[in-house]
Amino acid sequence: MNIMCVSIQDIADIVQAIAVIVVAIPAFIGVNSWRAQLIGKRKIEISEEILTLVYNLQGVIKWARHPASFGGEGEERAGRDQEPENQRRLNDSYYSRVSRLSEHTDDFARLRSASMLFRAYFGDQGQDSLAAFNTVRNRINSAVGMLINHSRDDQYPQHLREEFQNTIWDTSTEDESDEISLQINNAVADIESICRPILTRS
Repeated sequence: MNIMCVSIQDIADIVQAIAVIVVAIPAFIGVNSWRAQLIGKRKIEISEEILTLVYNLQGVIKWARHPASFGGEGEERAGRDQEPENQRRLNDSYYSRVSRLSEHTDDFARLRSASMLFRAYFGDQGQDSLAAFNTVRNRINSAVGMLINHSRDDQYPQHLREEFQNTIWDTSTEDESDEISLQINNAVADIESICRPILTRS
């Protein structure tokens, strides 16, 4: 019969190995806990930043599309001095949408940058909604350009002119939002559904 002989040194080595494992386990758990807390804190900060930006730009787009225009708006438009007065006033009212949006160029740029950070922590969720703000901005700017370029063209299709006007002007009623307002409102609601649970848990 083979008898296993264990020396005192072997026992000491085994005890030491067990001690290392016992110490390492809570240390590993502690590191993971610290990392989870750090990520959770960063998610809160990113959620606050994103919500602040989308709320701000929701208001910016709403104001940019407000049908009223005021004296002095759009007067920085190039080439306006060569236009007849009636056409100049109309085109200035169109261009005032671009002017209002241009005042917040930095905010739109911040949202683009924040969207990339948001994706790093939250994945693809919410990306289409975040992109909607710059998409709508580009649609408005493009529609303004088309309206101004064809303002003296009597042969330009009226349905296209009306389509562009509905893009730059808010036609919502008390009971129903127009297409662009609905797109932005839905984007905000989507971002809220992602960010608010993070903030309420904090």
